[in-house]
Amino acid sequence: MTEPVAKQRVTKPPIELFRRDTDAAVGYACGVCGTVHSGPPALESAERCCADRVCGDCGTVVPYKKHCMGFHDWVVLDNGERRGMCRECYRKIRDAEWRERDRKTLAAAKHITLTEYFEGDYKLYRDGSGGNEGFHFDSDSVIESIVNDEAPDYWWVCEETSLTLDARDILESATQDAWEGLEPDEEGLQEVLNKWLEGEKLIWWNAQHNTAVVPTEQELADVRAANEEQSETP
Repeated sequence: MTEPVAKQRVTKPPIELFRRDTDAAVGYACGVCGTVHSGPPALESAERCCADRVCGDCGTVVPYKKHCMGFHDWVVLDNGERRGMCRECYRKIRDAEWRERDRKTLAAAKHITLTEYFEGDYKLYRDGSGGNEGFHFDSDSVIESIVNDEAPDYWWVCEETSLTLDARDILESATQDAWEGLEPDEEGLQEVLNKWLEGEKLIWWNAQHNTAVVPTEQELADVRAANEEQSETP
């Protein structure tokens, strides 16, 4: 931990609270805002309530009026250590953890080459994309991303998913507060639901984090060369 880069503001000490009819301490109140804190960590909680926060990584002091938005009080690290962090350091720690998680997931997944992708019929998804922007439903969009130098290190292979509706689940949810002995026509409802689903054909794609297309540098170069050659052909 580094030294604070700014001076912490001195706050008023906590106020110890006692039960009126006894001398037993029941907690502490924050010396600034008066918020009551009880339980074993009452004193520490009261001391920290309106105090400035110091980042355990970079030493930045976050003023108490802003700490609720710009500070994470108790960040639990992978090694079990707990420390307070400013927003920037927290983001760096979490980004590193997410990258490590993704690395392990990719390492455990089945890998297929770009050549195998073009020979098959796959829908792909690019991690880190928002909404539908990360999906590639045809090879043309994959080629475009490669030509424009926007291809990621890998894509996840997607699996088709369709909407299903279970009459039993629906009825249990809808009648959970009804009287006992109610016997709705489950089979009849399921027939209606199935008929409706046949007409709707609601289908979407979900990335399956067990199979990934991992292109080699040579494969990427070959795609770019083929596209350039095709562009020059009159």
